[in-house]
Amino acid sequence: MQDADVQDDDSRKQDERWELASWAANEGIWDWDMRTNQVYHSAVWYKMFGYAPGEVPDTSWTWESLLHPDDALRVIAERRAHIEGRTPQYYSEHRVRCRDGQYRWFLSRGKVLRDATGIPVRMIGFYTNIEESIRDRLRLKRQNEALKSLYEISLRAIGDEAHDVTLTAILDRIREFMAADKAYLTIYDPEDDIMRTHSTSGSVGPCMQESRRGDYLVGKIWEAGDYLCVDNYSRWANQAPIPDAGAIRTACGVPLKLGTETLGVITVAFDASRQILPEEVDMLRQFAAITALVSRNRQMSFDLLEENYQRATLENSLYQSERIDFLNELLEGKPMSNRRAAAQAARVGLPPQSGYLAMVAGNDCDAAQIVLQSPLLQSTLGLTAWRHAGQLYLLAPQPLPANDRLELSQRAEDLRQAIRERTGLEISRLGVGLYCPSLKDIAAGYYQAAEALEFGQRIYPKQTVHHYLDIGMLRILARNGDRSQIDLFIRHTLGKLLDYDREKNGHLVETLAAILQGRSLHSVAEGLYVHPKTLLFRKHRIEELLGESLDSPQLRLNLGLAFQLNELREKKIRV
Repeated sequence: MQDADVQDDDSRKQDERWELASWAANEGIWDWDMRTNQVYHSAVWYKMFGYAPGEVPDTSWTWESLLHPDDALRVIAERRAHIEGRTPQYYSEHRVRCRDGQYRWFLSRGKVLRDATGIPVRMIGFYTNIEESIRDRLRLKRQNEALKSLYEISLRAIGDEAHDVTLTAILDRIREFMAADKAYLTIYDPEDDIMRTHSTSGSVGPCMQESRRGDYLVGKIWEAGDYLCVDNYSRWANQAPIPDAGAIRTACGVPLKLGTETLGVITVAFDASRQILPEEVDMLRQFAAITALVSRNRQMSFDLLEENYQRATLENSLYQSERIDFLNELLEGKPMSNRRAAAQAARVGLPPQSGYLAMVAGNDCDAAQIVLQSPLLQSTLGLTAWRHAGQLYLLAPQPLPANDRLELSQRAEDLRQAIRERTGLEISRLGVGLYCPSLKDIAAGYYQAAEALEFGQRIYPKQTVHHYLDIGMLRILARNGDRSQIDLFIRHTLGKLLDYDREKNGHLVETLAAILQGRSLHSVAEGLYVHPKTLLFRKHRIEELLGESLDSPQLRLNLGLAFQLNELREKKIRV
């Protein structure tokens, strides 16, 4: 009995030493008997988790149930790796649920003990509260990320990127750094003495587009000229009348200041109540300082653009009349030396070495209003617009030779769209002449454009741009051909097919037109919704009536011309 008492006394003294060491180090001791699954926890261990001794079962299952769901699998795997001898010690940072229901960060260290055969029988370790350390670590990481963002934004601010794009990117970075649900950037408009919303970030619904000094959070920050935070924003008397206001719990913001001048305001909002830390306010002010510089550069670029536009408009208006007189002289064929033409072109702002695109607009456009907008079109598109011979003439520089019909037609269509975008005025149709290598060629170019417009709008009524080459050969035949000879040509070429269709409803003319336009007989058959054998029958019948194979290039040319001339005749265009 005496030996047992001595052994119990030694055990009690050992436990007391463990407790004393635990208190001294402020660490909670745990001792896991792996044979019984019982775990000894020190008093400090219970205290750091908020439990009274014995309040939770002393088993490893209890410990596993207290782990954060996002950490549990990892922590158990780390413990298993040490038990299996794959790590020299057990070391794990993870979150544990305390008695108040909150998860806090702890560091757990331990080592496994084995019996003589190497089987793990016991594991002893310590728990240390690292909540503050983790918080400091995350705060430092967040500050480093914010500093990195400030550096990147600074590079963007001094680069060639558009100012509005940079301002929007800054606002996104601010919202990310603050972990806010919403962020707003308002820019001061000195003309109306008002703050206008420039951009938003996050889950933002309809927001205030304008704020005056002293109105709402933006106006209060503007008025105070300093940082302002509002807790319980949904009940604040000065909240903005927007749908999102009731969902906001905390909102704060800083002014964009350069010296004593306020250029705008940045505000962020949170859907949950939140304490704004001093270091966050400091970083918010640094973001605001860069935003203010970008905002000032933005306004300066706007002012410069406006100044250049006004100067260009004034210069254009001064020589607009002289330019039109010069162009009319060229159109009327007034004798002019190359030297005089080059000097006159330079004086009125037309590059003499450039090529040109001559266009004539349809009569259904508001030519008078477009001519009034000529200075704007000249300064933004290099386009001259004026009335000549009762029609609206347009002249655009075409620096590179463009003899391709499709390329010139697309250039004309782009200009037609640009005129509508800049003036709100519609030009429904444009006739386009051939490429004019010099100013002396524009008389011919405008003659071609007028011809293209006259024939094109009748032959191709759905097109908006008509190029001279679209109707060139037909124009020659229609203008210069004898009507009786044209009728004879159509009759000689298509007459037998027309008669056959009229008598037997054979659809030969329709089939021939499809064959001339189709890439293959298979695609033609699909387009006509007929069986390929039916198409072959019709093709053979057409060749029998014509007395010649459709593979003949000359026959196909004559047939194509006959179709076009017949279309002109049916539409009663003068031939």
